[in-house]
Amino acid sequence: MSTQKITSKVYRTSPNFKTYGAQIIVNGAEITIDFRGGHSSPYQKGGAFSTADPDIQKAIESRKDFGTFITLEYEETREVESDVKATEPQAEAPDIPVVDEFTEKETRDTEDVPPTGEPTDEAPLDGETVVMDVNTAQEAKAWLMKNKGVTARELPNKKAILEYAENNGVKFPLLETN
Repeated sequence: MSTQKITSKVYRTSPNFKTYGAQIIVNGAEITIDFRGGHSSPYQKGGAFSTADPDIQKAIESRKDFGTFITLEYEETREVESDVKATEPQAEAPDIPVVDEFTEKETRDTEDVPPTGEPTDEAPLDGETVVMDVNTAQEAKAWLMKNKGVTARELPNKKAILEYAENNGVKFPLLETN
């Protein structure tokens, strides 16, 4: 068992924006983070976004409007126990050869190999990847895009994200309990 420190942060938009979709660049990939839950009664409060992903936190805090339009409302650091070192895959996906022109034999040999980025029913040979620093579906989506090469269109909602993760040997324990 190892312990790991995880810092969760809650960001909020200005009071005039109850919901807001902000575009950020995380490790070279453009993602949208959604600020939600703002209200105007009994007083105005902007939408909020929560994350424990340090890459997303850095991207938000690097925005020109951070500190004015988007502010840090709350920050909490906690220790989490883990059997597996977080965010480090134990087994890599097998290399799928790229062939410019398929012959009939090459097509037959690769029919049972799924294209890159599609879910499989097989778990990695050496176990599962446990990602402890993911709290939201958006963080899980960003992690899968970065580490598994899946596209945003393949992960339209939380159900699809959890299904893809399960089929590819990835566990998000903090997300699955929310």
